[in-house]
Amino acid sequence: MKSNVIVWLTTAALALTALALPLGCGVAAAKPTVNPAGTWKLAVGTNSQTGFQPTLKIRLEGGKLAGGLSHSTNSRIEYRALEDVRLEGSELFFTVKIASSGGGPTMTRRYQGTLSGDTIKGKLDIEFGGETRARDWEAKRVSQ
Repeated sequence: MKSNVIVWLTTAALALTALALPLGCGVAAAKPTVNPAGTWKLAVGTNSQTGFQPTLKIRLEGGKLAGGLSHSTNSRIEYRALEDVRLEGSELFFTVKIASSGGGPTMTRRYQGTLSGDTIKGKLDIEFGGETRARDWEAKRVSQ
């Protein structure tokens, strides 16, 4: 009698599991991961209309994200390393610090953006001289 109850309970549990799986109640499918690595053309505010689009390069180094932001100024390339680069789900965060010439205050640019396919869109906080200004930014991947 006791073995009949165990068999019946086991059968009922298997039947309920079989019914629940097609409804999405079973094991969840793995979420696709986003990949920020690659070369991106970045535009801040209306920069995409003026032609100024710095290049953002992100790479994976030793299990961590790293990279830099570069643009051409007066026939030379200026490069700034990315700091505090991290990816949380599809949210990308990084900071760029720009030292003023002549020992003045440093400008800190904090980027936060949502990665979707080959596009990143987000907000940029620019801190300089005790003030913070917010801007929208967008980047389009040009290569991986």
